[in-house]
Amino acid sequence: MRGETRYLVSMSSAGETGALIPSESLGSASPASPRWAVRRHDGSILRSGSGCAVMAVLNVTPDSFSDGGKYLDAERARAHIDALIAQGADLIDIGAESTRPGAVSLSPDEEWRRLAPLFALLDRVALPVALSIDTRHAATAERAAEHGVALLNLPFPHDLLASSSGPWANAGRAAGPPAAAAELKRLLLCFDAIVVMHSRGTPATMREQTDYGDNLCQTVVEELVTIAASLAGDDPVLRRRLIFDPGLGFAKTAEQSIELLSRTAWLHAQLQAPLLVGASRKSMLGAVTGLPITSRLVPSVVAAVHAAQQGAAIVRVHDVAETRAALQLVQALGQAGQKPLAGRPSAAPPADRKSQAYSTEARE
Repeated sequence: MRGETRYLVSMSSAGETGALIPSESLGSASPASPRWAVRRHDGSILRSGSGCAVMAVLNVTPDSFSDGGKYLDAERARAHIDALIAQGADLIDIGAESTRPGAVSLSPDEEWRRLAPLFALLDRVALPVALSIDTRHAATAERAAEHGVALLNLPFPHDLLASSSGPWANAGRAAGPPAAAAELKRLLLCFDAIVVMHSRGTPATMREQTDYGDNLCQTVVEELVTIAASLAGDDPVLRRRLIFDPGLGFAKTAEQSIELLSRTAWLHAQLQAPLLVGASRKSMLGAVTGLPITSRLVPSVVAAVHAAQQGAAIVRVHDVAETRAALQLVQALGQAGQKPLAGRPSAAPPADRKSQAYSTEARE
């Protein structure tokens, strides 16, 4: 996105997710509040027009940076889902391949071998949350959709487009094979929403791709818009289903990730589409606080609250109960602060000489 081009959200009366369209085509119309909607596992609709939804992280991996190895067992992972629901999760993002910096890539078959036992258990129940699949592989995404997963979380969306060995090579591009583009569209339409995360390279190479010139935030927006256009093309249905993620920690230094998080509101204003922000327990928080992964609860919650206050539609977190409680309090404070004062404030009682002296000292 070059120059002054802005992207606004087009709303339907049914409250569908906003379509990403150039603002000049809307004239002077002001953007409506971004809204997204996905199916819960029990078939009902999870919809958000205000406030911020909490997406819980569930890694069925041996090597994720924070909780690798804890939920490899399907029964244990299933029990953890129940715990996350009880803590207040709105969505649960399930991943079987670590995308931490330097991680070794999995094949789609190996990734599904980790996921299949859990989905076999989930097929027997109807959960009151929406399920998300975090994957780089089209085959895994398709299998997850068959098991009722409603949201596709793409940490490396370019993998579906640029993989030289994948079935989606060049799909969505003008020069791409029509059959590949049609298959990609069919896959994406299986999901109610698609998270397009900003990233570069692969988990193994992304630490070497952190040069953004003089304008980090503008470059991230431009690259997000480019990859979104490649994925959705000019299909209005797909465009209405896009959610953006600035990709904190993915091909970003700690300083760059902090800058992007601090400018969540700016990113939201530029894209005017739902934003997902995931800062939970990441190294950027350790770089600022000096805390190890196991001690990053407080900075993780603060980061989530900041993102929510800056307009994020979803925060992706490990610590659901604490994040939910913090968001509830912030929302209550905001609502209370908007209430008009009833009547005239009563006059303060006269202060004695001692309290006046204390007050003067405090001001000084």
